[in-house]
Amino acid sequence: MTTDFIPNNGGPGIPAVEIYGGNPFVVFTTNAVTVGATENINIIINGTTYPVTVTCQRAGTLVGEEFRFDVTANNVEAEYCVVIDSVTP
Repeated sequence: MTTDFIPNNGGPGIPAVEIYGGNPFVVFTTNAVTVGATENINIIINGTTYPVTVTCQRAGTLVGEEFRFDVTANNVEAEYCVVIDSVTP
């Protein structure tokens, strides 16, 4: 999986994380990038879109640092532990 940290995705000082790749192929972007932050988003898995809730459990801002997210929907939870591959200004 590839993880991009985008410090100004939603405007100056409004960061986001985009995660994509894997098998099954997953794509999602979230603004929940501080520990404890939660956001309702859509995740795409193999081309099908699902509404989910993302909660940030661990946050980084530099290449090589870790993000950890809980992704929940319909009483099912997945945890994504990813390392930042790039920071896009």
